Amino acid sequence: MPSNWEFKKNAPDWCEEMHGSQRKAHSSRRIRVDHGIAHLKNWRALARHLGRPST
Repeated sequence: MPSNWEFKKNAPDWCEEMHGSQRKAHSSRRIRVDHGIAHLKNWRALARHLGRPST
């Protein structure tokens, strides 16, 4: 199966559809990881301020 970059112009429809579905699947997996990292960063910022004994 040829990759997308092999078709410089006039890529067949099946290739464009496959590429679009692969991009959607990748972004769906990646957004979960990005949200998890952001969640951890928020907790770290809260812990830094809430854990101070002087306040």
